[in-house]
Amino acid sequence: MSSERQEPLQSLMAVVARIRGTSGTGRLSLRNTARVGTLHLYFERGRLVHIQGTRANADELLVDLAGWKEGLIRFDIGVSPERHTVTPEQEQFFQQTLILLQQRGIINTASRPLPPITPPDLPFVAQPPEPAPPMSARHTPQQAPAPQEPHLPNQRPLPPPGGVPWGPGQSYPGQGHSGPQSRATVPAALPPLSLPDPLTPPQWDLLVEVVRALLEDVGQLFGRRQAQNILRNVLADQSEQLPVLGLVQVDRDGWLRELRSGEMLTQPRQEVAEGFVVLITDFER
Repeated sequence: MSSERQEPLQSLMAVVARIRGTSGTGRLSLRNTARVGTLHLYFERGRLVHIQGTRANADELLVDLAGWKEGLIRFDIGVSPERHTVTPEQEQFFQQTLILLQQRGIINTASRPLPPITPPDLPFVAQPPEPAPPMSARHTPQQAPAPQEPHLPNQRPLPPPGGVPWGPGQSYPGQGHSGPQSRATVPAALPPLSLPDPLTPPQWDLLVEVVRALLEDVGQLFGRRQAQNILRNVLADQSEQLPVLGLVQVDRDGWLRELRSGEMLTQPRQEVAEGFVVLITDFER
């Protein structure tokens, strides 16, 4: 697609599939024609690497995109960003936003599915070879150590009788040693656990606004009270499968409220996004 050609927002899924399928590099510009809003998505070799727009940060831009109804898109080939800012979680969130827009009927289905998002290739690290068994002066293998009590891999065995811990000059049971002064091999420390990113207050506010706008649209067709009852039923049905939806309720004015103040801001952003995709899809059905 040249820089002079614009397409409707309905073609967004097909255009993104085309960029990823051809490992394209360029800027995909989106303009909201129903209200003020712009979004620039920068791709490099088919991967989303940078996001700019009228919102403060990338997360808010993606949440705002989920509420779009009309717009125009244009892809400028070869336009590269000055920096790469998109995280793998944001790239995955963008793909889920496309699925949400597709399920709402805002954008069309691509002729071919979107390629899966894979993390960048990690450098190969060669493992050190296994040490050869120690040899005696006559070049014959030493006798195998006496059978020891089984223990889990990388588990440090109990100290010897008497309460003296294993230290320099002593070997763990089952390990070979080259002399009385050899030092025991200490198991490698486990890497720290990485916690998922929690939902931020601006993201939660935008999700509330998106659901509120959907309630207004459905309320014009079936009545405001009926629309609220439908949303309450969807929350009740899906909260068993998605516990994150059991943390919210619909108040008398049709706004989503937390059952406990601030509890949504402790939930993983990925789980909240998946839950709201199901909520909005079932509600519109």
